[in-house]
Amino acid sequence: MIGPTKSLASVYGDEQSRWEAVMSRDPRSDGAFLYAVTTTGIVCRPVCTARRPKRYNTRFFNALPQALSAGFRPCRLCRPDQAGRAHGLAAILMTDLKGFSTHVARHDPGAALRLLAGFHEMATEAVLSRGGQVHKFLGDGLMAVFPAVPRDRNEAASALAAAQHIVAANAARSAAGVPQAAVGLHYGAVAIGEVGARAAREIAVIGPTVNIAARLEQLTRRRDVDLAVSDDALRAAGAEAARGLEALGTVSLKGCGRHRVWVQSARQPDAVAA
Repeated sequence: MIGPTKSLASVYGDEQSRWEAVMSRDPRSDGAFLYAVTTTGIVCRPVCTARRPKRYNTRFFNALPQALSAGFRPCRLCRPDQAGRAHGLAAILMTDLKGFSTHVARHDPGAALRLLAGFHEMATEAVLSRGGQVHKFLGDGLMAVFPAVPRDRNEAASALAAAQHIVAANAARSAAGVPQAAVGLHYGAVAIGEVGARAAREIAVIGPTVNIAARLEQLTRRRDVDLAVSDDALRAAGAEAARGLEALGTVSLKGCGRHRVWVQSARQPDAVAA
């Protein structure tokens, strides 16, 4: 059974971390939650420039409709009714199984479903154990986000370790007929916030970083490798993180410009499952 995943809002899931974000006006918390002041009846974004409230007068809400239902009105300074987007840096990991559609066509659907559940379970654990969040499952794959919090963690290095683990761990399963994993990893700016209709809201992660990670994952098929990492992600991860990677050179990614790329195959002796 696929285990539970953490939403992006869970980075600020407890009141202490939310209070600290309000006190520092942490820009990365914008869109993750709102706070309301009981003495004024106003609800604000955590980056609001108004005078900070007293802790005992502060309440926290996951979304604006909750605060409005509790009787608070939107702040006219930070306008939580018109905003709710967080902008910051993050590592984006995209992965799926190569040729899974063909595999499904040739095997019992129940067996294919169990195979997919096992891959999702393994990949999810690789992400969560290294501080990332599974943003969503995408058919036979998933998209994971490693945001730049907490500040003492190298999110790019954590994401690369998760990517290498997925490749190496799935390679062992491939000997039994499981399709090989394809992984793309990029690091850069993203926007995070709620989208959808009032009755059905969800967290979205958008920006060129997401698109580039998806193109890198697709690149693995054309170049017969299992992992493709952008130079931006590798530089953010640090020089030591390059172990097991080979320079592919500068390649053109459709709709995303040209990028220097590093690759790895599970068939390489340096591939790790750490």
